[in-house]
Amino acid sequence: MNAGPVNLYRLYVFQLVARRLSFSEAADDLHTSQPNISKHVRQLEGELGISLFDRMGGRVALTDAGRIVFDHAERLFRTVEEMRRALNELEGLERGYLRLGASSTPGVYLLPPLLAGFRKQYPKLEIRLHLGNSQEIIQMVLSDQADLGIVEGYEMKPGLQVQPFEKDVLVLIAPANHPLAGKENISPADLMDETFIFREAGSGTREGMGEMLEKIGVAPENSLEICGCEGVKRVVAAGLGLSFVSQRAIELEVAQGMLVILEGQGLHAERTLSIVNHKDRRLSAAALAFLARLRKIKS
Repeated sequence: MNAGPVNLYRLYVFQLVARRLSFSEAADDLHTSQPNISKHVRQLEGELGISLFDRMGGRVALTDAGRIVFDHAERLFRTVEEMRRALNELEGLERGYLRLGASSTPGVYLLPPLLAGFRKQYPKLEIRLHLGNSQEIIQMVLSDQADLGIVEGYEMKPGLQVQPFEKDVLVLIAPANHPLAGKENISPADLMDETFIFREAGSGTREGMGEMLEKIGVAPENSLEICGCEGVKRVVAAGLGLSFVSQRAIELEVAQGMLVILEGQGLHAERTLSIVNHKDRRLSAAALAFLARLRKIKS
């Protein structure tokens, strides 16, 4: 194997190809041509004296050596990114940036006013907010794609630090004209023939809904799966079934008479919204400042 210096741009090109397992997609990412991408990878292979990809027709796969190079490249460019962030922090929060991830309930119904106040205090700070389900946000934090995540429910994983943030309540909702609307004490027997609307896999709300139905002894024979809380609300309002959602998420629809909250034992459940971050990575000045604001709101 050659012992000479490695061209960092070629290594960066290789990293993109290895992530995508596609020369054409890496070319799209860098706004260049596929032959140009292939040239850089061949030159890197020449520098290292090894083959990095197995090429099989239109498909590519990492060789054993390629996987080793990819692991080291990921660590190297993560260090470069941390260096850039540290340099930005020398300028204070005027030039920093904050990467947030949030599941639907905190992301749509809780964070916007907090972010508005934070942005007003630090107007030049670059803020990125990604919305997804709880599992997606946790994976973003663990893979260093988000500094902080705010989720409903969580699964303890190595490297994850979890801090309770806010209380939330799951409630059972129905369209305003549903036969059970207005009934004071709905029993599990009343729900046996109902269709239930579930969130997608990975959603903290879906997990909480499953636990609640199990506790009251209801095993739905008919169900639909809808991605996202807004979709669930619209499907319920259209009369296609019942669902459990955050009480925060339906304040407007209840006020407008589109949805009602059904009452009965076991049909409300308190849960905790949590802040998650990678416990082995140093938080940026911007992330620490926003974390302090979240804690202040909590107190």
